[in-house]
Amino acid sequence: MRNWIIILLFLPFSVHLCGQMVYNLYDSAPAEDNGLWGEEQTNAKGSIWNISHANIEVYFPQKENNTGQAVLIFPGGGYRSLSWGHEGRWSAYWLRDNGITAVIVKYRLPNGHCMIPLSDALEAMRYARSHASEWGVNPRQIGVMGFSAGGHLAATLCTKYTDSITRPDFCILYYPVIRLSNHSNSKKHLIGDDATEETVDFFDAAKHVTSQTPPTLFFAASTDSVVSVARTLDYVESLVANEVYTEAHIYPQGRHGFCFKKEFPYHSQMTETLKLFMQKMLQKDEK
Repeated sequence: MRNWIIILLFLPFSVHLCGQMVYNLYDSAPAEDNGLWGEEQTNAKGSIWNISHANIEVYFPQKENNTGQAVLIFPGGGYRSLSWGHEGRWSAYWLRDNGITAVIVKYRLPNGHCMIPLSDALEAMRYARSHASEWGVNPRQIGVMGFSAGGHLAATLCTKYTDSITRPDFCILYYPVIRLSNHSNSKKHLIGDDATEETVDFFDAAKHVTSQTPPTLFFAASTDSVVSVARTLDYVESLVANEVYTEAHIYPQGRHGFCFKKEFPYHSQMTETLKLFMQKMLQKDEK
């Protein structure tokens, strides 16, 4: 397989809601409970806390514009909350408007149960593949998009999937946490400060890349003061070493959480790059 890398160092229930559908991720209680109870809490920016029930929010494109692709979105929030507004819904709007079925995954917060977010991510892939025909989606064109801690979850899914059904076809990472030591809040809320070396190793995505890890597009800013790009590039290096199709775009300006915010100085350039990547994934499937 030919390797590519581009590094740009500019330094059962559903409810219809406003054109989208919301589905419970599990038909019955999942095997492991995270121990949270009470109502979810949402702030003015749309971030959600106290998530104990997993679901997905699906946004469908117009039929005439449908590319047949779908993307599961994992918002960030340090495994303490989910940035549902700007990283979830804004991303879903952009994908939907560009002909891509967008699936925001409301994964459960770990609350001392470190395997729960990954379990929900695996189940979300199973759900999407089993409903692909119903949704007008090509089951070989289902990828993932993750932001910050959600990027860590997406990368973990891409290296810890269990079979062909749960393996994403491609991956898009925005300023991801790759090594938990690179973001103390994510480490604290996912595995705890006193986690064993074995647990730390399990969640280090850079150590578990293989030649079967999905093609990956990476966005970050060199001025990110929350998650240092230096350590997350370890994942890019592992992809390159395993001859996985890889693009890494690092912009000279941008705060952590720039995602699809139009005030991000490189918004137009970033979205055009994303469009081209999605087109490449379609062409790859046609060969």
